Amino acid sequence: MDFLKFKNSLSYLLAGFFAVSPLGSYGENVSEFPSQRPAITAPLADKALLLDITKSGDNYFAAGEWGIVIRSEDGENWQQMPVPSQATLTAIYFSDANTAWLVGHDAVILKSSDAGESWEIVYAAPEKESPLLDIVFYDACCGFAVGAYGLMLETKDHGLSWQERTLPDEFDRHINAALVMDEWLFLVGESGTFLRSNNHGETWETLHLPYGGSMFGLSQTTDSELITFGLRGQVYRSSDFGTNWEKEPVSVINGLMGHVQLADGGSVLLGQGGVVLQKTAQNKNYKKLEFPGFHDLVASVVTEKNELLIVGTRGVNRFSLK
Repeated sequence: MDFLKFKNSLSYLLAGFFAVSPLGSYGENVSEFPSQRPAITAPLADKALLLDITKSGDNYFAAGEWGIVIRSEDGENWQQMPVPSQATLTAIYFSDANTAWLVGHDAVILKSSDAGESWEIVYAAPEKESPLLDIVFYDACCGFAVGAYGLMLETKDHGLSWQERTLPDEFDRHINAALVMDEWLFLVGESGTFLRSNNHGETWETLHLPYGGSMFGLSQTTDSELITFGLRGQVYRSSDFGTNWEKEPVSVINGLMGHVQLADGGSVLLGQGGVVLQKTAQNKNYKKLEFPGFHDLVASVVTEKNELLIVGTRGVNRFSLK
């Protein structure tokens, strides 16, 4: 399944989950587009469909369906934050301790200047019918939001304005993930897409991964090493900023959606059907761990107790590493 279809299909799985319906919450005078309606207040927001999670300072933040953003200090007790958009949110990113960003459907971009306490919409283009899937900043003022059908937006003024950028060769594939690493910017996505830039996105170099299917994520594992992962259990590692790639053997063919690097040098991959794969610093092969369920797992962070907080189709899941 392609990444965009996966995230879009997830968006509707739990539509009947909430006690308050979107239309019932705001009466008859409701905007046509979800991005222009306030987020639904969900009594069980931490059990909703969530598509990304991160940690900033002492707090964990997760985001997903119906504009839900939740915050927790301990990973157990979650508070829903007020958000002025009901669009499905696909990524959350802190560019510094106080400045945070959300992107999602309707090409919506939201900004917080108070460490996630409050949010404002800084861009939305529902007429494009192209969801944004990731956002990165390479310094305090300048960054990119990327998404479906080659959509790329750039800001050079702290998010006050966003301009659409054109990628090489009239690129129109889905861009599923972006990463900043030193002076490099990397993009991965549909059809084995891999692009890189070492001049803040002024020009892009198109390279080809060994696998021609969709890659769903991209992470930095060491100072000079990248890992990308995606459809049918495909995992590749590069030690030269994406020029050459080596296949990582895994024992599953499930789509892999998320990756988290561990402090001891190991790493964990997450995927569809409750897949959790762990590689230790001592054992270079990924081992499948037993996860209690078969729901799709999308993203994760590691707690100070060496637990994973994993988000996906059933909200936040706590998982102890062995």
